[in-house]
Amino acid sequence: MKKLINILFLCVVFINVHGQTAPQKNKENTEKTKTFLPKKIVIIGLTDNIEARRTFETKMKEKLTAYDIDAYESIKVSTMLFTEIDKAEQELNELIGIIAKMDFDSFMITAVTRVDEKQDTIEGGRLGNYKIYHLETDIYTFEKEKISLLWGLCLDIYDYQLVQLKIEDYVDAIVLQMQNERIVPKSDEPKQLQVTN
Repeated sequence: MKKLINILFLCVVFINVHGQTAPQKNKENTEKTKTFLPKKIVIIGLTDNIEARRTFETKMKEKLTAYDIDAYESIKVSTMLFTEIDKAEQELNELIGIIAKMDFDSFMITAVTRVDEKQDTIEGGRLGNYKIYHLETDIYTFEKEKISLLWGLCLDIYDYQLVQLKIEDYVDAIVLQMQNERIVPKSDEPKQLQVTN
């Protein structure tokens, strides 16, 4: 189970799956999103699966670069690997400290924040068990000595969806919501990048 949660970056979802997803925002953040366009951002995939982290961060970088945002993978900015769950928070704080000393105006963190176990009655009156994974993406900005939440998105992913989803799906979902909330410009087609698998 621990392994499944940590490689969840291989399993991603579109914004409107079963109406279960909603951006986390408040009035203050909504106003900020109208006036802030990240210029130089670090993308952090918080998982101990190095390959999944690298793939997610690279694909997100490619998307953001299409909007003329100078994006960097955290895996190339620092040697923090997040290989132990118990040390993840400490390592993340250290990474943010490193980023703060560099010339970045923002950073994006994506992580599984919670897993809920549910039980419902299914066909024939039997009980069915399932899990919901809460996958969250937040963008923070550096404002002088302060770090502020600019924007957040939380997606709920049902366990049966895990086999159907790809990293590209989640990256596309994030970018679509960023367009809708004016973090990146809304356009029919961003500048095209040649992406190879």
